Amino acid sequence: AADIVLDPSVIFGSGFHPSTRLCLEGLLKYTASPEIAINTALDLGCGTGLLAIAAAKQGVQRITACDNNLLACQVARANCQRNGVEDRVTVLEADLRRQCPDTRVDLVMANLYKGLMQELFENPDFWQAKLYLLSGFISGMEEDLLAALPQNGITFLERKRNDRWCSWVLLRQ
Repeated sequence: AADIVLDPSVIFGSGFHPSTRLCLEGLLKYTASPEIAINTALDLGCGTGLLAIAAAKQGVQRITACDNNLLACQVARANCQRNGVEDRVTVLEADLRRQCPDTRVDLVMANLYKGLMQELFENPDFWQAKLYLLSGFISGMEEDLLAALPQNGITFLERKRNDRWCSWVLLRQ
């Protein structure tokens, strides 16, 4: 992938955390895959904007990056400008517990904590994308998250671990 220049400020998302690394690996793999065209993406809990910036550098045309932290949104916008992708990444301040952004996109990336992930899983509006790249949880949390998944229409493409951290790639049928 192309080099990404980040100023993380005090925001989570420098790229060194195992869950962030898992997301980046998945993003690079699936944006390079000819089977699934990824032109639009949503980055939920964007932090510094790292995944949104990486998606733009991988050729994704339109990305919406959301975080409920105003400072994170400011840092993400600055990092998008620093990397020359501000024309393709829109940063929104949004509380995902109150409103789920429009998920009618090719790819949803969510590197979030388990409780918020479970809430999203139980919201039918969350399940409108083609592909889901999910992380931010450890292996001991997978059982609860699996139980919260819709009973049909979702296929696992990949389950990976890095240290205790997990990532899932899901395809909506």
